[in-house]
Amino acid sequence: MEVVTISPLGFVNRRPQLSFPVLCCILSAMKQMMTIKLPPDEANLDEVRRRMNLGPEEIDNDFGVVSIDPKKNLYAVMVEEKASQKLSEQNPKGVKGPYSNPRIEPFGPPK
Repeated sequence: MEVVTISPLGFVNRRPQLSFPVLCCILSAMKQMMTIKLPPDEANLDEVRRRMNLGPEEIDNDFGVVSIDPKKNLYAVMVEEKASQKLSEQNPKGVKGPYSNPRIEPFGPPK
């Protein structure tokens, strides 16, 4: 699909229009998933930022801290690509990644 605009001077501008799913994929590609081991009472964004030495702009506040294995006290967070590179170099205790975060969609028609 293409968006066509015409300026007041008559210039035609054509550009592709990105659908919402494509735009979401592009935006999420800029962030990467990391895992961290934490005691359950410390599984919050402030503690994760402190342990990972991250600024507020380097971690996805909307994603938050997601429990992925409660028995192992393992949590997932989304960080900016540069932050994941920094974490890979620093290798803080209990932090692993980056991991892929594919979009999850239904397979086939609903039953």
